[in-house]
Amino acid sequence: MMRAIQLAVACVAVLFAAPGQVRAGILSLSDDSFAAVSLDFAFPFFGTRYNEMFVGSNGFITFGSGDSNFTESVSSFLNSQPRIAGFWDDLNPGAGGIVDATGDANSMVVSFTGVPEFFADGANTFSITLFSSGNIDFTFGSMTSNDGIVGVSPGGGAVDPGPTDFSARSGPFLMTGAVYEQFSPGFDLSGQTISFTAVPEPCSLVLFGIGASVAGVGTARRRRREKRQEVTV
Repeated sequence: MMRAIQLAVACVAVLFAAPGQVRAGILSLSDDSFAAVSLDFAFPFFGTRYNEMFVGSNGFITFGSGDSNFTESVSSFLNSQPRIAGFWDDLNPGAGGIVDATGDANSMVVSFTGVPEFFADGANTFSITLFSSGNIDFTFGSMTSNDGIVGVSPGGGAVDPGPTDFSARSGPFLMTGAVYEQFSPGFDLSGQTISFTAVPEPCSLVLFGIGASVAGVGTARRRRREKRQEVTV
């Protein structure tokens, strides 16, 4: 019990660590580029907490380092950096549209608004929302590109679970590993929001366990008091 309490104290220290500075606003992204953006909370993603993310012009967020790869592939999705692919495609904000990041202590929203595909007409609008809980939302507006990868991956050689048909069910989709859909072509998520739920971290489980133990002890004591009162009466 003492060891569990010590771990819980350490977890609380992590959860309530001093926040970093948020750089919010329009990101200066050109073709095949990325920008580092600090987070005002430690975002938990597949067992690691991140205070910084890298927003790629090709429709994704990576952690640990940026990525300018414009050729979406399941192999790169599984084997490169931890990645949140709102819509990984060869996009070019240098030719039009806006990419911006707006955050606070509870969430960070990265929005691609009217961004065209490289050497193509049209525009793509979608957003990626990171919540401090580790949950993620993708919201799609008008999309003219019909090929790309949507999903989340821990990277580093993640196991390929096979594609998921996001339009077949409403979710949320549990992030126990990589979850993705590759569109080539035939994008069918315009106007929809796709939600991903994080697996509880060990710290959360420890805190929950201690709370349950304390509640159990309190219940047992209350029952003993009630029994003593019945005997006295």
